[in-house]
Amino acid sequence: MSPSLVVLPNDLISEVLSFLDVKFLVRLRCVSKSWKILISDPAFVKLHIKRSPSRNPLFTLITHHITEIPGESPYGSNDEWDLDYCIVPCPIHCLIENPSFSLSVDDYYHLNDKGCSRIVGSCNGLICLAGDSFTSGFQEYWFRLWNLATRTTSKKIGYFCNLGDSRLSFMFGCDNTRHL
Repeated sequence: MSPSLVVLPNDLISEVLSFLDVKFLVRLRCVSKSWKILISDPAFVKLHIKRSPSRNPLFTLITHHITEIPGESPYGSNDEWDLDYCIVPCPIHCLIENPSFSLSVDDYYHLNDKGCSRIVGSCNGLICLAGDSFTSGFQEYWFRLWNLATRTTSKKIGYFCNLGDSRLSFMFGCDNTRHL
């Protein structure tokens, strides 16, 4: 007697997958074309986000470090300094179980590599980054969205200029009342 093929309904597969860790889900996208479509579907993403925070919330630690660049500086000092920020995603249970821990930082999580200089905020696993440059008497700004789980960064979005002398402040979040 040969074994019979068992087919699970998509609704049941969706329910089971929605409880899994996002990093595992990213790997499961390569199981089949239908799973890739399911895991990328906005309705599934909302279901997963709804179930995730109470189960395995993350702190997003932000570190900054200064790197000394030895040599002659054009500003009269002997050395130059480079400031960079880094994101360290860390599950809350790790902080509770071991409040004294060492940070190991993956080079991928460095902010300067993303062409941005500031973190605006985070929401539902996305981090909003801001970059700026000063040219021709005005400040230019842009944003990028960074998804740590999928290791993707958007192209520059929201490009605009500030003609005034003051720096602008930005905020990022989601509107749960409208499910945006």
